[in-house]
Amino acid sequence: MNESSNRSSQLSARQIACLQGKAEGKKNKVLAVALGVSESTVAKELYAAYCVMGVSSAAAAVAIGISQGWLGLPLGRGVESEPPESVPA
Repeated sequence: MNESSNRSSQLSARQIACLQGKAEGKKNKVLAVALGVSESTVAKELYAAYCVMGVSSAAAAVAIGISQGWLGLPLGRGVESEPPESVPA
């Protein structure tokens, strides 16, 4: 088992849900309501996930989660399927 898949198996379902919410740009308070937990619980879950992943920020954790396939890209924020049309000079 490689290191990245080992890390993902160490994350709880709630930690992954919190990271997915961060990927979608949600604040901890909004995540708490959506998950039915306290805002403090969300903060603790995120901190625990950062520790497992060896990072110190939501941005770093989300970047790793997306690159490893643990998190989905938020709708409307992915890479466009076609390049933009060029504008005539």
